[in-house]
Formats: sequence, structure tokens, C-alpha cells
Amino acid sequence: MTALRQKLVDGHRGVLAALLVAGAVVALFAIPVGNWGGTSASAAYYYYSGGGAVTLSLAPSSATNPVGTSHTVTATVTQNGNALEGVVVRFTVTGSVTTTGSCTTNFGGECSFTYAGPQFPGSDSISAFADSNGDGSQGSDEPTATATKTWVLPASTAGSASGNGTIVVGGHLISFSFSAKSSGTVFQGSCTVSDHGTKRKIMCSDVTAFAESGNQATFYGHALDNGAATMYVISVVDKSEPGVGADTFSITTASGYTASGTLTSGNIQVR
Repeated sequence: MTALRQKLVDGHRGVLAALLVAGAVVALFAIPVGNWGGTSASAAYYYYSGGGAVTLSLAPSSATNPVGTSHTVTATVTQNGNALEGVVVRFTVTGSVTTTGSCTTNFGGECSFTYAGPQFPGSDSISAFADSNGDGSQGSDEPTATATKTWVLPASTAGSASGNGTIVVGGHLISFSFSAKSSGTVFQGSCTVSDHGTKRKIMCSDVTAFAESGNQATFYGHALDNGAATMYVISVVDKSEPGVGADTFSITTASGYTASGTLTSGNIQVR
């Protein structure tokens, strides 16, 4: 009887142990995704649990926008078609703009990254990877995606702008004169900008795009920066007559020169 009783006790212990293990497994998989060590950890858990390949996509895959605006890319991270929340997506932009950034996916597996575009036409390559384990660097098993961006001159409008005067930037006197005219499809114009502090002279040779809105005009074209070929963009605001202390003038060149300020003499007219 003693031996029989011992066998029954051992049998009951085995059954109890099996039940405890089974219960632990059930409890483990009953834990909601978002509660497994936080949302970031939940994504990593799915990724390393052998639940299937993680995929990353970017939208739009290609886009064209006017210079001087911003661009937004939306990343989507999924596994077996299911959205992954809490995954950090890291972006790198090269081309006309060089920048980096990141975002973290929401419950729908999506997040967005926005960056400012250039002042002049060009194109960018946008690459991204899903940092599934959150270590900040791309692993060989972490998914990647790419997109492209093209920046173009803005749509032109009919109008005209002209002016001359001076502004002061960093203690430097800058004198300017310009004229620009557009039918919407045909353009003409020129400019001369002299920085008396840096001895830098910008001479605009043409106008390739012109946009007017209310009392503001922005126009683009080719120029010489101390004799070197470059591109320019000039923006002016006609706030009053006369324009001293009110009107504003700014110029930026692809060669790296920039100046802007309120008129200390002269006048600007936008028609």
C-alpha cells in the first residue's frame, strides 16, 4: 500500500506540474501586445518571435513639389499584414537636401516624417529602415524602403515688381535695384545687388519664374556672384508708399549668399 500510495502522489504531482506549465503559456499569450513591456517592446517581441518577416513601405514613393515648401513621407510597418505599433523608423535624406529624422509608428503601424525643401530645383533620395530592436543602427534583418523627391520652380503668375534702395545686414550696407515682369509664361528682368561690407556683387541676368500674391512677389533666375555662375531667388514685399522702414527685400543665391531686411532707403512696387 505504501508503494501504491507513493505512485499516486507522484502521478498527481506530474499532472499538477503539467497544468501549471500549460497555464503559464496561456497567460503569456493572453497578454495584450501593448502591455508587453511597452509599445516599443511589443514590436520587438513580435519581430523576434518568428512571427514572419517585418515589412516597411514609404508613401508617396515619388513626388514633385515647388521649392521652398516641405515634404512629408509616411512609413507603414507590418508583419504578416498586421500593423506594428511602437516601431521607430529612421530616415536619411540626401541630394538637394541633407537631413535625418525619425518617427514612431502608431496603432495602425504608421508614422510620418516631414522636412523642409530647398530654395532651388533639385532632387532627393529618401531612405528609411525600421529599427525593430531600437538600437539606433540598421541590422541586416531590419527592413528598408526608399522614395524620391523632385523640387521644381513654383507655378508662375502674371505681374511685375521693381525697386531700388538699401538694407543693412550685420552692419553691412547692401544696395540693390531690380525689375521683374511676367505674363505667366514669358519673363524678363534683371538685378544688381552690392554688399559694401563683403565686397560681394550679384548681377541677375534673367527671370525664369515669377509668382505674385497681393503685395508680395518672388522671382527666380540666373546670376553671377562675383563673376561665378549661380541661381538666385528674390522676394520683396510692398507694404507702403514710400517704402522706407516698411518694404522688405531679400535675396538668396545657390552659391551661398543671403541677405534680407527692411528698406533703409528707396522703394519697392509690386503691381
